[in-house]
Amino acid sequence: MLSLSLSRICNNWIEELQVTGIGAPAEYGGFTGVVGNFITRSGGNQFHGLFETFFQNQNLISTNVPDPGPENPFKTYDISAQIGGPILRDKLWFFTGLELPHTEIQPLRFDGVSTDTQTKFITKLKEHSFPSPDPQS
Repeated sequence: MLSLSLSRICNNWIEELQVTGIGAPAEYGGFTGVVGNFITRSGGNQFHGLFETFFQNQNLISTNVPDPGPENPFKTYDISAQIGGPILRDKLWFFTGLELPHTEIQPLRFDGVSTDTQTKFITKLKEHSFPSPDPQS
């Protein structure tokens, strides 16, 4: 069994999600937290892809406070792309994805700009073996 801890995984890479909390089956022992089981996407017999982007800065938000004080300039964008498809039809598929989140913020009373970039990448190969015909039938 492979146990993996992920933080901020790209939502587009998840095909199925199972969350178990209170009342978890006996196989988890006396576990009192939350267990998440993520199944990532796989390729298929057709090529599929996605490209998307998200952008936001201080000019695209507003406040309903009469005197909000000094403005904190910021810029954030997230570029995501993925593709999946067959390598060998009905036998071997691939899925790959890339996410490039980027944030720039200028904290109060600070002349510089703080930058945060965390590139994420996933690649998956999936093989499907059909059972061989039964020689007895």
